Amino acid sequence: MNSRERQQRLHEWYAMQPADRKLEAEYRREVLELAEGYQKGKNLPENYYVSRLNLTASMSKAADETGLDVATIWRWRAKIDGWSKIDWLPWLCPRKTMPVLNLPSACIIADGVK
Repeated sequence: MNSRERQQRLHEWYAMQPADRKLEAEYRREVLELAEGYQKGKNLPENYYVSRLNLTASMSKAADETGLDVATIWRWRAKIDGWSKIDWLPWLCPRKTMPVLNLPSACIIADGVK
């Protein structure tokens, strides 16, 4: 499978995701773009003491602005590192799976799971 086919499959997978996961991916992208903007000198107040921030400072400022833990933002950034922006959403989309519980029938009672 070539890179174009991989990219297509990635976007097809993303298109099938529920709306709440897509919203989370979009939020994560916005936070990363905020940090990227600080690094490029955008989004900073006029009276800010520097014209742009280095990567570490931009990630910290984005964490301060959003109330997120800076480690969370770094994890999101690691997911998209090396990928073009058009591929960010699928990589930032949460991959939550529910475990399948194989409980013995003796554990199941009338009002729920024991």
